[in-house]
Amino acid sequence: MPTVEQYGHQGCDGCTTINQTINLGAYANSLLIVGVSINNNDYEYVDSLQWNGTDLTFLDSDTTDDDSRVEIWYLVNPEAGNYTLSCTFNSSLNDQAIVGYLVVSGVDQDTPLGAFESLSEGSSPISINVPSDEGDLVFGCTCGETVDSFSPGSGQTDYWNDNVVSTTYAAGCTKAGAATSTTISYTLGSQDHTVLAGVAIKPAAAGGGQPMSLRGKQVPFLRSW
Repeated sequence: MPTVEQYGHQGCDGCTTINQTINLGAYANSLLIVGVSINNNDYEYVDSLQWNGTDLTFLDSDTTDDDSRVEIWYLVNPEAGNYTLSCTFNSSLNDQAIVGYLVVSGVDQDTPLGAFESLSEGSSPISINVPSDEGDLVFGCTCGETVDSFSPGSGQTDYWNDNVVSTTYAAGCTKAGAATSTTISYTLGSQDHTVLAGVAIKPAAAGGGQPMSLRGKQVPFLRSW
């Protein structure tokens, strides 16, 4: 199963760009996967997402009108080093956004991800069944407008679970993949305009890659609000 090696997140209120400096280690069969959660009150979206100037690939998104939006982006074999993950929106945000990332080793470099699955405006607990196989690592990302908490479902590991000035809440998690599908769910402390999205991260054919440095390192984030 793929292994999470590094992770972090950062949020902003009313910004155009979110930059995170990451000292990214060198890992075998690596993948950088990013979940962007936006309180898209003015229908904002990600215009570009880059790692050290290299464009990430947009996987898919889901939106609850002008209230919550989740986008998933990825980059296979990101360059190791102390560089910037830069997320630029199409316009200055009317409200807030949170950008979270995972650096994962042991990932299939040709077909790193499975099928995107999402749900908007679900009732608590919000839940999706992400297409998966045994040996996958399933990634989930959520966004809520004026939701005051997200409590993760059984078997999930949260890598961020945070809010921006009490009006935009987001969480990002993983869960071991199961045959056919894997359930990602969150119980809401309050319920208002939520989106939940997920995708299975596929293992490298030879098995999980071994990190070359910084195994298990958490890269702290700096609040910008």
